[in-house]
Amino acid sequence: MVKDVLRYYLAVAWSQRKYSLTPVILSPFARIGLDYITPLIVATIIDRISSPDRPPFRSLGWLLTAFFAAPFIAELLWRLMQWTMNRSDAYAMDKIANDTFRDLMSRSYNFHVNNFSGSLVAKVNRFVTSYETLYGVFVYEGLGVLAGIVFATVVLFNESWQVGIIFSVVLVIFVGLMYRLTRKKFILNSERAAQESLQTGQLADSLTNAITTKTFAKEKHEQKQFSKVSKKLMAMRIRSWDYQNFPLDALTSNVVVGLNTIAIVGAVIAVYRYGATIGTVFLLLTYVTTLTNRFSGFSRTMRNIENALSNAVEMMRILKQEHTVIDESSAKTLASVTGNIEIRDVSFSYNKGGESNLFEKLNLSINAGQSIGLVGPSGGGKTTITKLLLRFMDIRSGVIEIDGQDISTVTQTSLRDAITYVPQEPLLFHRTLKENISYGKPGASMKEIIAAAKKANAHGFIEKLPKSYETLVGERGIKLSGGQRQRVALARAILKDAPIIVLDEATSALDSESEKLIQQALFTLMEGRTSIVIAHRLSTVKHLDRILVLEDGMISEDGSHADLIKKKNGTYARLWSHQSGGFIE
Repeated sequence: MVKDVLRYYLAVAWSQRKYSLTPVILSPFARIGLDYITPLIVATIIDRISSPDRPPFRSLGWLLTAFFAAPFIAELLWRLMQWTMNRSDAYAMDKIANDTFRDLMSRSYNFHVNNFSGSLVAKVNRFVTSYETLYGVFVYEGLGVLAGIVFATVVLFNESWQVGIIFSVVLVIFVGLMYRLTRKKFILNSERAAQESLQTGQLADSLTNAITTKTFAKEKHEQKQFSKVSKKLMAMRIRSWDYQNFPLDALTSNVVVGLNTIAIVGAVIAVYRYGATIGTVFLLLTYVTTLTNRFSGFSRTMRNIENALSNAVEMMRILKQEHTVIDESSAKTLASVTGNIEIRDVSFSYNKGGESNLFEKLNLSINAGQSIGLVGPSGGGKTTITKLLLRFMDIRSGVIEIDGQDISTVTQTSLRDAITYVPQEPLLFHRTLKENISYGKPGASMKEIIAAAKKANAHGFIEKLPKSYETLVGERGIKLSGGQRQRVALARAILKDAPIIVLDEATSALDSESEKLIQQALFTLMEGRTSIVIAHRLSTVKHLDRILVLEDGMISEDGSHADLIKKKNGTYARLWSHQSGGFIE
């Protein structure tokens, strides 16, 4: 999975290569210029002026000029690198955010049902910022340190091959040990990141349902649940941080001490046994000090890499999951929709294995312009039929056609564009009422929005709000009452004006007076359109062309209200008797 993350990030960086390649090229030169060129010039000057055949001062002019110019050139390269890197990071992170958002929004209904939205948000944010961390570490630390090591090693070998060999051996041993130790640290960080996502999901779930918590007086229960997740995360953090403290940081500190000791001993040996100059000793000590300072931050760099990879892997696991509802490569746009619906020999199960099918060879024909009511006990399959029609889920076998076109062979976008759907629990965006209603028809005029609101019996209460149609409705429309949310959702659906209408308990949250007004508007809207209405309140479907009774995934009764009411022992007649009598036995 780490390879998948790195492969994806590399592709993203390459897509921004106009900016991303420049820091890669400039970083080694800038780092060498800032840290290694000046000591080399100073060492050369020291050797020149300490030589028995001391040259005249004017011969040092080019060295003094280089000493003055080198830092400015290196700084200029560094600032240019930073300028391009800022743009590379910004463009790349924007692409990652959009890629991830696009993937999540294209996921199936079941995916979103089975994942905490808060946890997904946290994973997306960490996936985006992890790129910035890894790319920054690669450019600032990786390339810079590597270039410095190569440059310093070449120079040290040139000055004293014995010290160069010792330095190279210690470096290889150090990197090898760090690699082995950080592999375990990566596992610990991955477990911690997963637990952090659980904590985020628990937090989001509890805050989203804060009103429910208060109405049931379950604050202590929620606190207990959150504390349980939080304490587990605390233990994982301690374990990960302790491992970072020892052996990772302890090893790094000891290696740094060892390298400094080798430098001092090497310098003394170089002077006494090999006649090294003062400039060589200065250069050796300066380079080793510079590199050991880099090594002292190596564990911190590795920690940043581990954290970034651990966080990115979580999102990559989701991105690598197979999409369960996808468009065929040859999928076409659903064309010329009049509203004929044909459900033929459809079998469907919520279980992956296909056992205990909810529908077994289900058949249903709905003519264009016909209004259908779906009633019956909960769990009978009413809402599932609408989800299959919208292709939120795919059927096991059989076919669903609209105007003779198999919905599995057309694009999901064109399919859902042809259907107006109002769910049982309408959710609104935390945007203005105007934006929420016009969501059904982007670019709609204010006149059209108001007309739709009037038909949905929403205009009256909207006008009374301080900012009218510019009023923000709160997260999921929480600032509105249930009935108001339902009417705004209906206005949105009315404005969409699609040839097929699906209403899933669309009037369930309305009072009787509002329901009557809404039903009048809906009957006007449904005229000439194919309509499927799910309702437990039978008065909602009484005047529809056909009423289907679904029980245990089967259509047990099919007919008009007048036909079904005559079946004294029928389910519909029994339900009607209960509701019209005002009592439920």
